[in-house]
Amino acid sequence: MLAELPGPRDLQTLRVALTMVAREILSVMMQPEYLALLRIIMAETPRFPQIGQLFKAAVPERGLTILATLLQQAREHKIVAEIDLDAVSHALLGGLLTYALLDVFFAGEDASPVALERADAIVEVMMRALAPAAI
Repeated sequence: MLAELPGPRDLQTLRVALTMVAREILSVMMQPEYLALLRIIMAETPRFPQIGQLFKAAVPERGLTILATLLQQAREHKIVAEIDLDAVSHALLGGLLTYALLDVFFAGEDASPVALERADAIVEVMMRALAPAAI
């Protein structure tokens, strides 16, 4: 579904698309099954490096590709500033991952779900970085 998002036509459609992607990524990261898998991968990657490589290719790289594609389309339509889109993609994904790790993964029994509005806030910060100077 996310890989099939239409290309952004303006800053507002980019904001909507990035928000949809960010919310979906954050909601997946909050799933108990995802967190359990992440724990296993983190524990076993030193013994079996290929597990980490497979996970990276299947999960975070997929998210980065979706984000990079949206941002590249926005650049092609000249609706974003000329900035490092790879850095923006990583910053957006990293911000979401930080919420998942700090507020849920490492919180243990004290963990509470992260509000999806946190994804909205991260997207808003990124949109300010992406907006052309004239806006």
